[in-house]
Amino acid sequence: MLKNKLLTAITALTLALSSNAQTVKLDAIIDSITALHPVVKMFNNEIRSMDEAAKGAKSWMPPEFSSGLWMVPYNPNLWKKDDMGGTGMGQYMIGGQQMIPNRKKQNADAAYMVAMSSVEKEKKNAALNELINDAKQFYYEWIILKKKLAILDQNEKLIDFMIKNAEIRYKNGLEKISAYYKAKAALGKLQNMRLMFESDIKEKRIRINALMGKNAMIDFDIDTTYQLSDYSTVVFDSTLFYSNRSDLRSIDKDINLTWLKQETEKQSLKPQFGIRYEHMFGFGGFPMQYTLMGMMKLPLTKWSSKMNKANIESLKWKVDALKSQKEMKVNEYSGMAYTMRNELELKKQQLKFCKDSKDPHAEHKAEAAAEIYTCPMHPQIIRDQPGNCPICGMRQVRATILGNTKDAYWLPKEAVVSLGLDKVVFKKIDGGFTAQKINTGTIHKNQIQVLSGITETDSVAVNAQYLMDSETFIKVDELARQGKATSTTTFYSNESGYITALEIREGDYVMEGGTIVKLADLSSLWAEAQVYTSQLAEINRNSIATVQLPDFDGKEIKGRIEFVNPEINPDTRINLIRVSIPNPGNLLKPGMPAYVLLKSPPRNTLTLPIDAVIRDGKGATIWVQTANKTFKSVMVQTGLESDDRIEIKSGLSAGDVVVIKGAYLLNSEYIFKNGANPMSGMKM
Repeated sequence: MLKNKLLTAITALTLALSSNAQTVKLDAIIDSITALHPVVKMFNNEIRSMDEAAKGAKSWMPPEFSSGLWMVPYNPNLWKKDDMGGTGMGQYMIGGQQMIPNRKKQNADAAYMVAMSSVEKEKKNAALNELINDAKQFYYEWIILKKKLAILDQNEKLIDFMIKNAEIRYKNGLEKISAYYKAKAALGKLQNMRLMFESDIKEKRIRINALMGKNAMIDFDIDTTYQLSDYSTVVFDSTLFYSNRSDLRSIDKDINLTWLKQETEKQSLKPQFGIRYEHMFGFGGFPMQYTLMGMMKLPLTKWSSKMNKANIESLKWKVDALKSQKEMKVNEYSGMAYTMRNELELKKQQLKFCKDSKDPHAEHKAEAAAEIYTCPMHPQIIRDQPGNCPICGMRQVRATILGNTKDAYWLPKEAVVSLGLDKVVFKKIDGGFTAQKINTGTIHKNQIQVLSGITETDSVAVNAQYLMDSETFIKVDELARQGKATSTTTFYSNESGYITALEIREGDYVMEGGTIVKLADLSSLWAEAQVYTSQLAEINRNSIATVQLPDFDGKEIKGRIEFVNPEINPDTRINLIRVSIPNPGNLLKPGMPAYVLLKSPPRNTLTLPIDAVIRDGKGATIWVQTANKTFKSVMVQTGLESDDRIEIKSGLSAGDVVVIKGAYLLNSEYIFKNGANPMSGMKM
């Protein structure tokens, strides 16, 4: 038996894990709500209850029976015949009576009780419409969120390209490092927005599951196809709302029910009739007797009809109140409908304006711009005019877009030749050359490096000049002495250092002023560290700092703070400092990880575990317990921090109970339930 259960559980688990999220259409969601939501069952049961009660509306009052002694003397001796032959005294009586209902009163009561369920039916339709409206709202908001996620995908691709571009430009000295961190911060914002949108989608899925009466955690997807209806010609008058809104029809049914109730009160003022029969058995020879009487109730008198007349008057005013309520709702719905249609028309006009404002000659201009200029080494650099590549300095060549294919270009033969796939004959040398052999590693002063060669030409006019500015190390003196180009030319380095960037490859064409290699003096390095703005007060230039190297078993090297960035990133609130450290024997390499330890004099201060503080671009917050055993977010000002503790300068009060474990869980739950960061709107 246990084995069978285990196999069943494993099979069910396998099926659950292998099933994919089902795509559900809006019509299927509405059908599920109509069939399974508890409010529908509640109203159906209430309606059935009223209908069952209405079946007994025309019933009669139950008959009444009586039995007992009638006019019996207290002396039992008198019950018998006397000596003179006289009959005894007293009788035993049985009797019964039945009230005969007024047929008009019965008909009025039956009509009232039958009509009671009609009000509940319209209320059920109104409640069901509200649920369907909620489902539609969640459904269409889900569609919008999926479109936003698609836009985020495009933006992330763009930001990713910007990050790569910033890296390249920073390596080539064309951009500050701040551009890279700004792009990284923008990517972080997009990823945070993605988390929020995905959380919103999960919330919509849970709400729709609840409306359908299913398990809230059932996974499914929605069909994103939709169709907009045209309401521009619809007249939002009372007739439209009366015929389409269940809540207005419910008021109509309630008015009719009130009239029927008033009719029952009027019929209660009419007389009611009944009959009573009694039979008596005499004692001591007393003859048997009977009584037969008719009965009538007369609620016509002033003191007996007062309550019914008051109810009749009350119900009349109730009808007037319901009519006013109906008119109020019609006016409200009409105003809402015209307002929403006006907003819809505004959106349509805005879309039309965007389409109309499009350049009518855009397609022709696009065809004219089909010839563009790009860099053979960096095809992501695209311009509509000739010039030099901002990354490598190479002259850009003309490229043609291949039809409508995205990111597809055709390069002419000259550009392909400059990549070293073939040879090209130049009619004139403007200080450019094609690299034939490139050495990598370390360049020592006065060491010969064969870096380039120039093809033979028909006419060469070469002057002694620098190919780059005065800080570079490659000259063309040899060409000037020879007066003509040879197959190869040797260049000399006037500095020693480590090649950190090789900007060309064999076969690359280098224009005048282009960068070939970059050298770095590794005898002294910079250690870059990121610090929070709250720590800047403890940092000064020329202060001593300790650089700890995890790759060398935590070896520590003393250094001096040479640079503190005067610009603060407003998004991350992080600042950059540089510590100059020696590098004997070139043991350290650029890019190695390091920790920068800044020491400050000891002092008495308030600290918390570092996991208790939540930090982002807006500041730092902690979670504090309130008097009613709930938690609230409080913004604090932080200071120095160690491996596991952080200083709290302000924001806490005496007696505050702080959450030191689970703060990030509270923060995530708050964002999930409220859709906003708890730090929104806070000021320190």
